Amino acid sequence: MKKISFILAFVLTFLFIVNPSYAENFFIKNYKVKMQVSNDRVVNVDEEIQVYFTNPSHGLIRDVSKKGRDSIKKISATELVSASCSATNCSIKMGNPNKTITGDKTYRISYNYDIKSDKNEFYYNIIGTNWDTTINMVDFEVVMPSKFDPKKAGISIGKYGTKGFDGGAYFSVNGTTIKGMTTKPLNPNEGVTLRIEVPNDYFSDVENNDIFFALTILIIATLMSFFFWLKFGKDDRVVQVVSFSAPKNLNPVEAEIVYKGKATTSGLVSLIVYLASKGYIGIDTSDKDSFVLHKTKHFEGLKNEERIFARAIFGRDKVANQKQLETSETFYKKCSEIVDEYNKKRTDVYEESSIDIFQQAFSLLCLITAIVATLAVVFDFNLGLIIENGFIAIFPIVAIFIVIAGLGRKRSTFSKIYLIIFALCFGGIPLLSMLNSFDDLVENPWYALLGLVCIIICSICFYHLPKRNKTGVELQGELLGLKKFIETAEKHRLETMVKDDPSYFYSILPFAYILGVSNVWIEQFESIMNTADYDKHYIDANAFNNFANSFGGCTLPSHANGGISSSSSGGGGFSGGGSGGGGGSSW
Repeated sequence: MKKISFILAFVLTFLFIVNPSYAENFFIKNYKVKMQVSNDRVVNVDEEIQVYFTNPSHGLIRDVSKKGRDSIKKISATELVSASCSATNCSIKMGNPNKTITGDKTYRISYNYDIKSDKNEFYYNIIGTNWDTTINMVDFEVVMPSKFDPKKAGISIGKYGTKGFDGGAYFSVNGTTIKGMTTKPLNPNEGVTLRIEVPNDYFSDVENNDIFFALTILIIATLMSFFFWLKFGKDDRVVQVVSFSAPKNLNPVEAEIVYKGKATTSGLVSLIVYLASKGYIGIDTSDKDSFVLHKTKHFEGLKNEERIFARAIFGRDKVANQKQLETSETFYKKCSEIVDEYNKKRTDVYEESSIDIFQQAFSLLCLITAIVATLAVVFDFNLGLIIENGFIAIFPIVAIFIVIAGLGRKRSTFSKIYLIIFALCFGGIPLLSMLNSFDDLVENPWYALLGLVCIIICSICFYHLPKRNKTGVELQGELLGLKKFIETAEKHRLETMVKDDPSYFYSILPFAYILGVSNVWIEQFESIMNTADYDKHYIDANAFNNFANSFGGCTLPSHANGGISSSSSGGGGFSGGGSGGGGGSSW
C-alpha cells in the first residue's frame, strides 16, 4: 500500500512539473473566437472560453495585448467585474468576488479592436501567447470586409516568434470567410496567429497625419540645426601653414582649446612636459612603477595658470612623487579648477560672443525636438509606451553623444575603437531588451532609422558650436601644419633642428601629445639618439606613455584621493507577432 501511495505521489508530482497548466487553477477545454473585420481595420471580436477550474477560483482574467496606438473599445463580458486598459494591455476581470467555483464555467467576451496600421496586411493573434495554461482546442472564424487571395493567407502556431506553419491546425477560405480549428492542444504560452497579405487599396486607411506631421517636424528641426551650424559653427577655411615649431605665446593646454574646442584634465599632462622643456620642472621616470618631479627653478616667469598648476604640484616642497599626487585630496580639485579657468579663454579663439544664450537654447531645442519626434514615431504616439520604454531609449541616445564627443577629439585609432565598443555596449545592451518587441512597437522601422540619423546630425551640429574666430582659424592652421610636419619629417631635417636646439625634442613633445601624434614624434627620434648631449633630452615611447597615464590619473578623482566614495550593493509572419492576443489567468 505504501508503495502504491509513493508511486501515485511521484506521478502527480511529475505531472505538475512536466505540464505547467496543472500548476494553474484552470485549463481551457475549448476556445471559440469569431471576428468581423471592417474595411477601416476595426475588428469586432467575440470570444467564448470554456474553462475547467481545478481549484476553487473566483473567476477568469482575460488580458488583451495592445500594439502601438491600437485601441480597444466597447468591452463587455460575462460577470464583468472590471475592465482597465494601459498603454500595452487591457485587463478584463470576470467572476464573483464573493463566490468561488470549481469545474466547468463558460465566459463570453466581446470588444472592438482598432488596428492603427497602414501595412497591406491583416495580422492578428487569434490566441495570444501569454496563456500560462493548456488550451485543448481552438475554433475560429474570421470574416474579412471583401475578397482576397486565399493563397496569401497563413497561420502560425507555437510560442512567440515561431515562424511558419508546421501542422496542428487547418483552415479554409470561402469567399470572405476564414474558418479553422486546431487539431492538437496548445501548450502554455503557445498561440495562434493569422496573417493575410492584401492589395494596396484593400483597407480604406485615412492618411496618417500624425506620422506625417511628426516626420515633417523631425526634418525641419534637423535642417534648422544644420543651417544654424553653417552660420555659427562651421569654421572659415583653415589653411595649413608648414611649421617646425609650436605657435608662439601658446602653451599646449591653450593649443588644446584651439585644436579640440576645450581644455581637459588630460591636457595637463602636456603642460607638465611643457614646463619641463622650459626648465622649470625635472621629470624622473627611472623607476618604471612611479615617477618623481623636481622643482628646478622659481615659477615667477610663468603665466598665471601655469604658475598655479606648478605650485599645486609642489606646494612648498621641491620634490613631489606619484604617490603624493595620487593620494592628495586637493590636487585633483585644483586641476579641475585650472581647466575651468583655461576654458574661460575660449572667447580668445572662438566666436562665443556670436552665440548668446537664446541661440544656444535654439540649437538645443532642435536636438530635443528631433529626439521627441523620433520617440513619438517609434512608439506610435503612445504616451504610455514612451514613458515605459523611454528610459531604455535614453541609453542609445546618450551613446550617440559619447561617440560624437569622443570622436570629435583627436585620438589614436585604438582609442576610437575602444570608444565605439564602449558606446555600443552602453547603448546596445539596454536596447536588446526591446528587440523582442521591436516589431510590435514600430510600425515602420525605417522611421526609426530616419530619426536616428536626424538625431546624430543634430548632435554633431550642436556639439560643434561655436566656430573659431580669425585668430583661432590661423592658430588651427599652424597646429595642423605642425602635425603634418611631425608625421612626415625627414631625418636630415630633424638632425638640423636638433643641432640648432638640443632641447627641440622636448619643446615639441607636449604639442605632439595634444595633436595625438606623440608616439610618432618619439619614434622619429629613435634613429638619431646617438649623442650623449642629446640623449638626456629623449624619453622612449613606453616610458612617456607610462608617465602620461600615471600623471593623468593623478588629475582625476579616485578612491585613493577621496574623489570617489566606496560603496557596495547587493505562417505568414510569426506566432504572437500581430495585434491583439495576450493571455489570461484565474483569480
